[in-house]
Amino acid sequence: MSEDDSTDSHVIQMKTCPRCRTTIRRSLRYSAVIKQQLQDIDKVKVELLRKTSRGLRGKKKLLLDRLICLSTKLVGDSHEHFCQTLTRGVEKLNDVVMAAVLENKVMLMERLCSVNEKMRARLPVEVFKEANLEVSQVLFYLRKRFMSDGVTQRELQDINTEFSRLNLHLELRSLSHDVKRLELELDEPSLRAMTAVSDELSSGKRIEEERLDELMKNIATIRRSCPDLNQLTPEEKKQNVSAVGLSKGHWYKCPNGHIYAICECGGAMQRSTCPECKAVVGGERHRMAEGNELAPEMDGARYSAWSEQANLNNYVILDEV
Repeated sequence: MSEDDSTDSHVIQMKTCPRCRTTIRRSLRYSAVIKQQLQDIDKVKVELLRKTSRGLRGKKKLLLDRLICLSTKLVGDSHEHFCQTLTRGVEKLNDVVMAAVLENKVMLMERLCSVNEKMRARLPVEVFKEANLEVSQVLFYLRKRFMSDGVTQRELQDINTEFSRLNLHLELRSLSHDVKRLELELDEPSLRAMTAVSDELSSGKRIEEERLDELMKNIATIRRSCPDLNQLTPEEKKQNVSAVGLSKGHWYKCPNGHIYAICECGGAMQRSTCPECKAVVGGERHRMAEGNELAPEMDGARYSAWSEQANLNNYVILDEV
């Protein structure tokens, strides 16, 4: 029946005959159209269910892969049991809403593992002992809360923000210890930035995620401005040298100590600017720009790869034959 057949087009009710007002319960005229629309709706439902099922299978596989990677880091750890609990939950996954909750829980478990690793690897022993008790108590509470069945999405967001606050707290402690250990004198802007971070963390007030990111960038800026505070660990140096795949003598440092590499023959053929401090790096005609020098701390090289001293290693000295 067309819309023009009824004056009460906006009232939800059975259609009636416009002449005798008898309720119309069957309509041979429009039955084919109605059946076709119902069939089209059924096709849409089937396609949506197929996409949802396919998406759940992909999400389940992704979460299981992340949990397998996470479990290798938690062997023998007190958090290992909770990782196994998450794995069992993902294996039974059959709901889109639950998939979102489990994904957030896996992400928070990864952040918890990251905080633990940072405390062990980056904090000196004396700072680790001081921070371990305090941070461990907070981590225990956060883990207990986000692993509970009654946790809400809002609580998961708040817990994620708390992990960011903890991460900033550890970065500030590490930076303060490094400045004291190296007996460095920071400039006034850096000192103000550190004081601002400390004041906000100790204020007891809620700090939004965006503000935490901004404060973390301020800490990173202080480290970049002073190469002594941005030194790579021996493991990180080894990983960088291995990833780049250059032979000895290709690593250099700018006048302010920031590391960079020269490919091909290892000799400087053009000038550029350091991305960290904007100083001149490189050089011309195999001559390094003023203040630039070899970085033997990266690969143990004694000479530049293009130097005469390095080339002598390619020849046999006749007197020694």
